[in-house]
Formats: sequence, C-alpha cells, structure tokens
Amino acid sequence: MNSVIASTGLSMFKLKTGCSPQMIPPLIPANLPDTLGASQDAAAATQFLEQMQLTEHKAKDNLLAAKVIQAFQADKHCGHQDCFQVSDWVMVTTVH
Repeated sequence: MNSVIASTGLSMFKLKTGCSPQMIPPLIPANLPDTLGASQDAAAATQFLEQMQLTEHKAKDNLLAAKVIQAFQADKHCGHQDCFQVSDWVMVTTVH
C-alpha cells in the first residue's frame, strides 16, 4: 500500500488521499456550517484540494512519460515496414 508505483512515481495511498501514510491528516467534519466561508478550515480545505490537484497532475505527467517510454521500447522490436506505391505488384495469401 505504501510502495511507489514506477509509472506514476507515487504510492496509491498518496494518489487517493494526497498525503503520505506516515502523516496523520487533519480531521475536518463532514457537515461544515455555511458561515465557515472565510475561516481557517475553508482555507485548509482549499489548500488540500490544490495539493490533490497538483498530485493528480504529477501522476498524469508520470503516466504519460511511462507511456512514451513503453511505446519507444515496443517500437524497437517492430520490423521494417515496406512501402508500397500505387500499381505495385504484391503477393496476397488466403491461408487465414
């Protein structure tokens, strides 16, 4: 649960919660009154959501980088493709 995934560079716990499992996240009640619009709790929640968004972007960037590397490695094993021109003669098999 705390192991880092190579393609994202983050642990699943960090992706889901936004913090490392060694840190205890602050407990915020589920039902906050409407008067807390400019309170410290609202600021903390906003900061948490911004951190989660940054974590999500980092994971997406790492997944994209892993995808590019995987495509590059897979393309190494592809054979040379022949280029055909219009009116070229080709042999077609009907075995399959």
